[in-house]
Amino acid sequence: MGSIKTGTFIHRDAPAGHHQLVLLTDPFPRASHLEFDAAPGRTYVYRIEMNDLGQRMRAMGAAAGLAGALVAGAVSAATSDCGSYDFVPVDVAALAEIKALE
Repeated sequence: MGSIKTGTFIHRDAPAGHHQLVLLTDPFPRASHLEFDAAPGRTYVYRIEMNDLGQRMRAMGAAAGLAGALVAGAVSAATSDCGSYDFVPVDVAALAEIKALE
């Protein structure tokens, strides 16, 4: 769908049915993904959060540079199929209440 930066969002109207969200980030070699079935007329909102795997990879990168992050990513890719980020559902009703308060 496009690029995303901290504090921004991407939206898309899509038909009901099976969908997959994929987040590719550098230098992490493993894509983060979420599969879900969308119901007709429903809005889905997800926040992206770095998970424990991503935090460990970032720490190794800080300690050992880019090579450390790449090695950590390769090792984690061999042991886990999840990426470094999680898609966290956001309550659409709560989001509407926040907008109403602005």
